[in-house]
Amino acid sequence: MGAVLRLPILVLEARGADAVVVDHPQGDRQRRATLEELVQAASSQVARAVAAAAAAAERITFVAKSFGTGILADLDPAVLSSARPEAIWLTPLFGFAAVRSGAIAHGWRSLLIAGGADDYHHPEGARGGS
Repeated sequence: MGAVLRLPILVLEARGADAVVVDHPQGDRQRRATLEELVQAASSQVARAVAAAAAAAERITFVAKSFGTGILADLDPAVLSSARPEAIWLTPLFGFAAVRSGAIAHGWRSLLIAGGADDYHHPEGARGGS
């Protein structure tokens, strides 16, 4: 887990939250995995972790960064049980239509943090454009 995710986790834990970290698979180092491959490889692992946490939680706050935002956008809301979801999207890949539309479709209370220093930043996607 990188430093960018560590700070939000520390803040959430200081407020009494239980943090569960789910790392995405690294894939073949000789070739960069596509977003779709990463989502497919990690989705069932994330769904299991979310279902286990949701069974005992009233609220779930997701913190997802970069490729993790693709996984979060693809998450089936049925695994949440009755837990109320919130999301912190760090450098979201909203330039990918599936990520942007998945995040919008969830309709969760969210905080979006992005900027031009990120190669994947897509300001039009963050505003809901194409």
